[in-house]
Amino acid sequence: ASVIDLMQVAASRQTATSRDPARLEGEINRALRSNGLGGVTALVADDFSVTLKGSANSAGNKSRAFQLLSQFPVKGAPKDRVFVVE
Repeated sequence: ASVIDLMQVAASRQTATSRDPARLEGEINRALRSNGLGGVTALVADDFSVTLKGSANSAGNKSRAFQLLSQFPVKGAPKDRVFVVE
C-alpha cells in the first residue's frame, strides 16, 4: 500500500507580513506598467494597505488596475486616487 499526497497549500494573505512593503510596491508597479497601465501608481504603506493614484484613459483601464491589484497580498480595500481622463 502507498499514500498519494494530493494536498495543496494555498498562499495566504498573511505572507505579506513577512515581506517588505517597498518590494511589494515595486512588484505591483511593474505589473501595472507591463499591463499598459503606466499612468497608475501603487503606494504601499508599512501595514500593506495600498493607494492607487494617477490617471487612466478609460473607466475599463481603471477597473483593470484594481483587478490586477487583487493578485497581490495587500491589506484591505485599496484607496482610490485614480482619475479617468478621456
